[in-house]
Amino acid sequence: MKKSLQEKYPLLVKSLNNKLDLEAQYKKAWPGAKLAADLLKKEYGAKQVWVFGSLTDQSKFDHNFRY
Repeated sequence: MKKSLQEKYPLLVKSLNNKLDLEAQYKKAWPGAKLAADLLKKEYGAKQVWVFGSLTDQSKFDHNFRY
C-alpha cells in the first residue's frame, strides 16, 4: 500500500502545518494591534502609534505570541 505524504515525510508535513498556523496567528495579531493603536489615540491622545517587534516582519514573527 502506498504511504501518504504525512507518513512518508512526517517532519516536512509538521513543518508545513506549523508555518500555516504561524501565518494564521500573524494575520490574527494585526486587528488586535490596530485596536490597541485606536485606543491609544482616542483615550490617551497619541498622535502616532508605531508597531514594533516581530509584528513588523512576518518572517520574524514569534511563534510563542498569543493575545
